[in-house]
Amino acid sequence: MFSVEGITIVAARQQLLSEVTLQFESNSITAILGANGAGKSTLFKSLLGEYPLKKGHVRFNGKAISQYSLSQLSKMRAYIAQVKTGFFSMLVYEYLQLARLQYPESEKYSENLILTLAEQFQIAHLLMRDVTYLSGGELQLIEFVRAYLQLYQSANMQGKCLLLDEPASALDIKQTRLLYGHLKTFQRQGGTVIIIDHNINAVANIATNLVLIKDGKLLAEGSSKAVFNKTILDTCFETDGQIILNKANDAVENSIYQV
Repeated sequence: MFSVEGITIVAARQQLLSEVTLQFESNSITAILGANGAGKSTLFKSLLGEYPLKKGHVRFNGKAISQYSLSQLSKMRAYIAQVKTGFFSMLVYEYLQLARLQYPESEKYSENLILTLAEQFQIAHLLMRDVTYLSGGELQLIEFVRAYLQLYQSANMQGKCLLLDEPASALDIKQTRLLYGHLKTFQRQGGTVIIIDHNINAVANIATNLVLIKDGKLLAEGSSKAVFNKTILDTCFETDGQIILNKANDAVENSIYQV
């Protein structure tokens, strides 16, 4: 999916990332973890092509990001930002319609698709609400459906990627469980998820892979089971934490880390 090859990023004479090389596998959920200022967002934005690279390359499905048109990229990857600004007053349904403008389809097909996915992802009750009056949590769930609609061409999401920047920051417990469930659904359909999140417990149990960034450098990467251990996390967050595993299946039951 995404290939990061020895990238170095410098801004305002400050080196933000240094010689980072890693692979984001297709049909996976990869969580990027690290303390504030570690370089997570810089790495994330490099995947979106928003930062000029001083050194190295970022490739998407084997091609440099710059080789794709914006129209091509919009059908293959969708971004959900942490902070939502600049919304005009419109119904949620109208906002979701915007995600389908790039596809040559009938208005009836678009309507049926939106209604079907709104039911599937449990936001149908919000369709006639004004988007500017939604709570932060409601808006984040709407943003997921918007991104899904942007990518949807069939139920097979192979080759499609969702990038989410701290998506649970405005969610309550119920909404967080709902959103993470949606991400697992997207993965089961063949899609790829890349997520920045400070909720270590949650991502440890939904992510197939973890990437840990410290001081602009790659500290560790690999399967969640291999990377999510006390030694690595203590180094990453410069603290003394604790991990509690479920004895039945070795899943992370709880962890105590001051992020």
